[in-house]
Amino acid sequence: MNPGDVVSTGLVVLAIGGGAALLIVLFRLLLRIAPMSAPLRMRLRTVRPLVEAVLVLIAVAWIANRFFADRPALAPFVTLGILGVAVAAAWLPLRDLVSGVLLRSESEFERDQWIHVEGIEGRVRGIGLRALEVERDDGLRVRVPWHRLAMVPYARATSGEAARAHTFTVEVQRSRRPAEHLSTLHAAALNCFYSSPRVEPQVRLLEERERSILCEVTVYAADPAFFPEIEAAVKKKAGR
Repeated sequence: MNPGDVVSTGLVVLAIGGGAALLIVLFRLLLRIAPMSAPLRMRLRTVRPLVEAVLVLIAVAWIANRFFADRPALAPFVTLGILGVAVAAAWLPLRDLVSGVLLRSESEFERDQWIHVEGIEGRVRGIGLRALEVERDDGLRVRVPWHRLAMVPYARATSGEAARAHTFTVEVQRSRRPAEHLSTLHAAALNCFYSSPRVEPQVRLLEERERSILCEVTVYAADPAFFPEIEAAVKKKAGR
């Protein structure tokens, strides 16, 4: 590479790097001063690190291609290698970040919202890029990674719709397919007078036995005093 090519390549590198930096600055400025609704601004702030990472990767790949301009056959492999290393190095945070973006685009999560997920029940105290922070009734704060939240059932309600959760097991004699028994238990819990009308009960299969199945039922109510009535109604429907 002669001196002229070195200068030309240097200018291209500066132009690409400067362009990427300028786009990042403009995007951040847009989030601060552009008129938009609060939910939209929150969503854009959530995806900002992802957008900036993509811009940096594009700039790095473009610069690498410039250095291999005299070997065009190698350029695509260099680009793929850079992208592969970047994704591998950032896989864990990237997985949480992408899951968080998808979950928050589908439904609203807000502070002080009640949530129940995988035995963790409490109020949302923090909404981060990689995790949701939940404060339990005993004051302990638990971080729930977004990718984990995307893989399991969860229930949530606003502060005005708060409900308590109660989990119990029911053994049902096998007479139909397990899915039909689960549906029956779900309907029994949902239609109980004391159940919360805003948060659906959760029913899952724990164990299949020779003559019966063991199910786990989680029900919700505004007052814990209602739980015995709901549990009794569900077990009565199950024939126990």
